[in-house]
Amino acid sequence: MQVWERVLDSIPGLLCCVVDLDGILLYATQGYKAIAARLFGHKCDISQPYPPGLTDFDDDLAEAINTAFSRHTTALEVKENNKSWIITIAPLKLENQESAGVIIRITPGTEIIYKEPEPQQEPEQAPQIQENTIKEKTISEPDILNLIPMPAIFASDDGICLGVNKFSESILKAGDPIQNIIDKNYGHDLKNLIIKRSGVIECKIPDIIPGEYRLVKIHAENSELNGKNTALLIFEDITELQRARDQIHRLMKMDTSTGFLNRQGLEHFILQNIRRALDKKIVFSVIAIELSGLKKINADKGYSYGDKIINSFAETLRKVIKHNDYIAGRWGGNDFMLIAECPQTSAKIIAADISEEFIPPEDDIKLFFGTAEFETERGIGVRDLVAAAWDNLNEIKKNLADEKS
Repeated sequence: MQVWERVLDSIPGLLCCVVDLDGILLYATQGYKAIAARLFGHKCDISQPYPPGLTDFDDDLAEAINTAFSRHTTALEVKENNKSWIITIAPLKLENQESAGVIIRITPGTEIIYKEPEPQQEPEQAPQIQENTIKEKTISEPDILNLIPMPAIFASDDGICLGVNKFSESILKAGDPIQNIIDKNYGHDLKNLIIKRSGVIECKIPDIIPGEYRLVKIHAENSELNGKNTALLIFEDITELQRARDQIHRLMKMDTSTGFLNRQGLEHFILQNIRRALDKKIVFSVIAIELSGLKKINADKGYSYGDKIINSFAETLRKVIKHNDYIAGRWGGNDFMLIAECPQTSAKIIAADISEEFIPPEDDIKLFFGTAEFETERGIGVRDLVAAAWDNLNEIKKNLADEKS
């Protein structure tokens, strides 16, 4: 396998193939072979005519390839269920600008890319190439870089940029130290990546907005430039992907009804506080809260009315924590929890403040509280601490019931 073939095959998500002027398939990435088999029924046999000419689509593709031989880029659209795929057929040129064939790329798309109209003047004739001439020529490194649909550069072992593609021109040029465009904290990782010429690192690079950063994955591949081995670095921007993941994680930890943390979010926050307590010797407590009487309210007046009571209590909690360093959340159903950086004695005072602030809309609604303080010397975990707070709440309920009886 030639160097440029290996480089193309190593690029994540690149679906492309190369066809020479005789219509012979010279190369196809593994991804292209897989999707061409699914979409077109093509086997993609190397050194065989391409397309094979078995379907109406093959006729359209062959016509597009002939147009590309005349140095005109064209595109086709193929629909698959609710998706569409864009097949772009572009001229492939050698270093001396001679036509070498075409490059065919498949990309996801939802819009039809129009076919470029034929020029009014007499079309250029495809250059006549003697048999086997194409196979004796090599495709230039800059051409390969520009096939990569994301920023890509060649790097020397000492971290100097040796060449860039069109997606990198705005951030770097030949001769620049590559370390200039990444956060200084990642300099050592970048150096090792370039020396090894393989692997992936995640790092930050400055955004066009001052003070902002983009999160990127840098893929390294062993490549060749001017006959010498060098590192090919491909920059994959994952900023939006990471933001989407972060948003999903936040939503997974939120109770959509009240806007508070849900049980998962509360457990995560308690775990963070335990770590801080062990590391910095802080004191914190949890307050378990039960909004009792909702079961009867829901049965008598419906769940919508019960939800209004829950949201009303949530507003009370929000007022209490507004000017304090407390974290509140909904443990589930009619149960809530509050986390405060204070000893258990102070937690009981906070519980009393909440009880005084909340005015139940129905006589059946009662508030019960239980508190527990994290004790460093005991080394208990999240479950034990939460269980201690609920046990305290249940004990208080039992004592109040015994007093009434």
